[in-house]
Amino acid sequence: MPTIDEVLDAAERLIVEGRTADAGRLVGKVLEFDLAQMRALLLSLRIAMAEAREAEALPTLDRLVALNPGDPGLRSIRATGRRQAGDVHGAVEDLVIALRHAPGAAACWSNLAEIGAHLRCGLAAVALEPDNGVVWTSLFGIAKLYRMHAVAGRSATLSLGLLPDAVTLSNLAVAAEIQDKLAYAHRLGRAAIAMTPDQAVLYANASASAKIDGLLDQALGLAERGLALRPADPYLLSNAGGALLQRGEAERGCALYREALRVRPTEAGWAGNLVFALTYRDDLTLAERDRAIAEVMAPFDGSKRAMPPATPDPGRRLNLVYVSADLRDHPVGRNMVPVFAHHDRAAFAVHVLDVAGRESPLTTRIKSHCESWRSMAGHSTVALADAVRALGADILVVLAGHTGENQAALLAHRAAPVQISYHDIASSALSNADYWVTDPVLHPEGHGERFTEALLRLPCFYLHDAPPKVDPGPVPEGPPRFVSYNALQKLSPATLRLWARAMAAVPEAELVLRYREMLGEPGVKAAMAQRLEAAGIPAHRVRLDAQRLGIEDHLASLGGMSVALDPFPFNGSTTTFEALWMGVPVVTLAGESFVGRVAACFLSAIGHRELIAGSEDDYVRLAADLARDGRRLADYRAGLRADLLTSPVLDPAAYTRHLEAGYRAAWQRACLGESPADITVPTALGGEGEGEGE
Repeated sequence: MPTIDEVLDAAERLIVEGRTADAGRLVGKVLEFDLAQMRALLLSLRIAMAEAREAEALPTLDRLVALNPGDPGLRSIRATGRRQAGDVHGAVEDLVIALRHAPGAAACWSNLAEIGAHLRCGLAAVALEPDNGVVWTSLFGIAKLYRMHAVAGRSATLSLGLLPDAVTLSNLAVAAEIQDKLAYAHRLGRAAIAMTPDQAVLYANASASAKIDGLLDQALGLAERGLALRPADPYLLSNAGGALLQRGEAERGCALYREALRVRPTEAGWAGNLVFALTYRDDLTLAERDRAIAEVMAPFDGSKRAMPPATPDPGRRLNLVYVSADLRDHPVGRNMVPVFAHHDRAAFAVHVLDVAGRESPLTTRIKSHCESWRSMAGHSTVALADAVRALGADILVVLAGHTGENQAALLAHRAAPVQISYHDIASSALSNADYWVTDPVLHPEGHGERFTEALLRLPCFYLHDAPPKVDPGPVPEGPPRFVSYNALQKLSPATLRLWARAMAAVPEAELVLRYREMLGEPGVKAAMAQRLEAAGIPAHRVRLDAQRLGIEDHLASLGGMSVALDPFPFNGSTTTFEALWMGVPVVTLAGESFVGRVAACFLSAIGHRELIAGSEDDYVRLAADLARDGRRLADYRAGLRADLLTSPVLDPAAYTRHLEAGYRAAWQRACLGESPADITVPTALGGEGEGEGE
């Protein structure tokens, strides 16, 4: 019979070979015999970490720490497991105890820095051990989280010099990516994988970079190679889910996002990704979708509680705090820049907490209208809530909380007396979110969408920054062209089947699809061709355009189109506005939810409800009749831009007055100690200031 050491030697060889499941069985047999066998416990821990199950290793770590309570290394490792299980306080306690025993333990300082994302702790670690590549790597991680580009780049470079391996080279690739040096980042990422092709973390970094750059074939391929090495890696699962979603495979994307959350249930960003993906699903009823969203957000919710105003004066100047990752060249930024420009600064002190750290010239415009602007990229929702309270916020507005790097979960913390969700895709599903901004078209009385918030209805929800005045030109001659420049995930199977009917009704028509340059990638193009064929749209009648154009050329290309076809259940927003701006009528099917009534909102605002279909048959009839009616197309081409220019969509002063009236009404209810209730802002206000403008 082999000795315990021989069994554990065999287990260690299996770990080196990557056969962690087999190694785990051997280690388990030893622990059945002796629960306190130190080497077996350490190997058990090593296996759990290799399989991305750090949090599941906590019982093992508890036994190890009980045997060696003063060991700073074990305390630091258990802190990592506790953090990933959501026990941040326990993690900090472990590290504080470890540092009492070993105040010069740079690893503990690094871990404390990562847990709290405190730059000072990271700097303390590199000051203690400036020649230690590991602590420079830790500092790189903190700088990356905070999007401190220069610090991240310098730390990654120094760690690579001290610890020249594939992981540090991959970190340098990530540093290049956050500095928008994407081509360089891809080269470094590929070089790191070539050095050590059996490390899953390298594929996680490289696939994330490729996804950010819109290289979906690369992103998916790299994520799948990483998952072959580490099937439960949540970062790889999330990257693969995101790539599949962007290719238009929402159901598969949701499945992978769910699996990532199963491994790391406390990652609010991944919860937002899953909510985002659910809104594209055409195979779910609205009730099923809303139940799924509530289930996803339930772990982040807390008990409902009020926060009475510190100074309950209904008419005083209010501290208004916006939290966003998108106040840059982004659809939300373009919608919001006119609001910031027209806020009444005598009535509102406007503050911004930027949770992305990426800027553009549009950011500079917004900053000029703010009382304060603070970059808080990488901070936890707890830290964000503290920052909101420190600003003395009367009203907190979270923008597009479920999307991108935004923070819907911040609303769970009750950081302000009034908390509002604005420009989001669905309810936050959080008990302490008070209001959700909408309008009577998006949410008419009797709507079926589920909200934890009361509805704050403006006369018109949408506002847009005026785009360049590119000449629309005449309606093109020849066969009609249907067009969609929407994100590929919006082209749901039900949408494509309906478009197939419209194409069949106009046999001479062509369908033009474009979204950035994504349709130029072979895998994406092949997947879209399969989806079109499955829907019944012949390949020879579709043009897949892969050009990535500047805004003026992009708008000019719309001048060559006849009719824009709106997708569902998630409508086009910016694409709808741009088509109308270029005189191209948009045919839409009014849905049941906010994201399914966006185009109806635009069309109602400009007085063209005749383009809103009430059924699929109406949609096909509208599209076919328009495509064949040159006179109507010419009338739309000549008049749609003028209709936009005289509509609420391009009246920022009036829009902002309405929004501020809604904010004030919500504040007044809070001052009276009244619970949130639906608010409808009237079109005629009278007596409100117009703000300063630009």
